Amino acid sequence: MSYASRLLLETVAHILQSVDFQGCRMEDSQLTVLTPALSRCSWFTKVNLCDNDFSVPILMELLLHTANWSKMNKEQYSHFWSMCHG
Repeated sequence: MSYASRLLLETVAHILQSVDFQGCRMEDSQLTVLTPALSRCSWFTKVNLCDNDFSVPILMELLLHTANWSKMNKEQYSHFWSMCHG
C-alpha cells in the first residue's frame, strides 16, 4: 500500500462501504499510511484486516481514528482480542 492507495481511499471515502484487506500481508507502516484516509470513510459497514502483520499499538491507533464509523456492523482483526486480553 502506498500514498497512491491512500489518495484513492480519500477520493472514494464518501461512498465506500467496505474494505477487505484479508491476507494482504500488510505491515504497520502500510496501515499507518492508510489510517487518515480510512478515518474519513464514514459509510463503512464492514472492514476485514485479518491475516496481516499489525501490532496492537497500530490497531489501537486505527480504532482511535475511526470513531465516525457509526454504520459499522462487522469488523475483523487477526487475533486482536487475544492480543489485548490474552
